[in-house]
Amino acid sequence: MNIKTIAKEAGVSVSTVSKVINGYEDISKETREKVWSVIKRFNYQPNQIARVLCTKKSWLIGLLYDVWNDYENEFFSEIIMSFKHTVEESGYNILFLNLYKIKNENISYVSYCEQYNLNGILIIGFKEDDPYIKELIEKEIPCIGIDIPINGKKCGYVTSDNYGGIAKAVDYLYELGHRKIGLINGRTDMYVARERYKGFISAMKKNNIEIVKDWICNGDFSEESGYTVINEMLKRGSTPSAIIVAGGDNMAYGVINALKGHGLKVPEDISIIGFDDIRSAKIFTPPLTTIRQDKLMMGKAAAWSLINMINDKSFKAPVTIIPTELIIRESTKSI
Repeated sequence: MNIKTIAKEAGVSVSTVSKVINGYEDISKETREKVWSVIKRFNYQPNQIARVLCTKKSWLIGLLYDVWNDYENEFFSEIIMSFKHTVEESGYNILFLNLYKIKNENISYVSYCEQYNLNGILIIGFKEDDPYIKELIEKEIPCIGIDIPINGKKCGYVTSDNYGGIAKAVDYLYELGHRKIGLINGRTDMYVARERYKGFISAMKKNNIEIVKDWICNGDFSEESGYTVINEMLKRGSTPSAIIVAGGDNMAYGVINALKGHGLKVPEDISIIGFDDIRSAKIFTPPLTTIRQDKLMMGKAAAWSLINMINDKSFKAPVTIIPTELIIRESTKSI
């Protein structure tokens, strides 16, 4: 199998196949899809060395992730797989970069990029004030953050409508008759947690619901943290009739399991709303009412933005906010 056979099967010229493989922008979407379909059908493997020499690109995109965000984390894994599939369709490969290793070697992210000749980077799980990320921005290395508000000539980010998502949760609980609503959030040094807190406060004020400080707590997004935080809240005495677990569905699982230990039933005694809508949310007991983040679209949007920045030097990195959706299941009830 060679490039001439691919061209014949796709009904295009050899030069067109070459342009598709090498990511040229002057080929229509229909033609690109037709050529890639033939390539996949025959399992054709382009000569990577020749491709690099021809285009002067490594065709490598780095994935830089903080160690607390395990790759097996259900929320991030869906985004990563969507991103990976989308960039691979455009001919790029993914190189996973481990923050722990980088810091042990005491080298900057920029040095790592140069070492592997990376064309761009996807960044997950960092605080926006990370000094090494600031260096990436200054060096104008194409990069996209997931839930990290980084801005620069070649840096943008993709996030969900965290503010609006929490507002939907508050409004829904208000419709169910709840007037005692608590919030269990993630780490305050993370952008998404701050946005969700703002959305909660705004929606509570809009609905004229009293904000009780004892019912607002923070953890670290994990199931274990949810278990610990709700126990601390219960020790304070009075309890809300509903809690929005803005720290995510995993955190909500910990909250619900802890409530069971105190003899409290969900939703009979306390209604719970999560955030993320990970795959296990619909089979948890009880099935979890939650705010869905479109993880597939987040991955695709990040890939499209990064590829456009790599291929077009004049392309300005966008800020992409993906809408959220309230998914109603069995962990909430009217009162």
